[in-house]
Amino acid sequence: MIYLVISIGILAGLLMVVDIPAGELAERITEALKPGNTSLKSKISTLTGKKKRNFIARAFLEAKEVLELTGKADKYGLVCRMSILLALMGGFFSIAVGNLLLLPVLSTGFAMVPLFYVKFSVGAYKKHLNGELETVLSVITTSYIRSGDIQKAVKENLEQLRLPVSSVFRRFQAITRGHKS
Repeated sequence: MIYLVISIGILAGLLMVVDIPAGELAERITEALKPGNTSLKSKISTLTGKKKRNFIARAFLEAKEVLELTGKADKYGLVCRMSILLALMGGFFSIAVGNLLLLPVLSTGFAMVPLFYVKFSVGAYKKHLNGELETVLSVITTSYIRSGDIQKAVKENLEQLRLPVSSVFRRFQAITRGHKS
């Protein structure tokens, strides 16, 4: 039993040192454990996205996409490491309790916690973005009503805008400046 714990700890440490994402490792392991149905048609449907991935692989991919959309793609490695660490903790807990039937359940459940946290944190990000958009659009609308020129209204308020909304209005200003007649 102690050898199992030590070997899992060594494996987790090696993954952290080599910086192998847990999602990629989980996907490779699940692919290796799948039955030998590796026909050409099966491979093509997997590559084209017609064949659905398993729950764990989908959760890792969704977390990666969410982090990329929110501009925090560099945090994906941390999320993967935390997932591995929590999976190990779930395994250790089930071994400590003496119930080996809990091992896959707790390991999988604990591994999914960081992934679900990332997925649910998108709601807070969207709420922040909507609030920022409301404020910016109100300020620019007021400026537009006063001046009658949308380009001038955006230019007047560009320095007061915060990310991520300011980048959109900076692009708008750059595009409209290039198309002036």
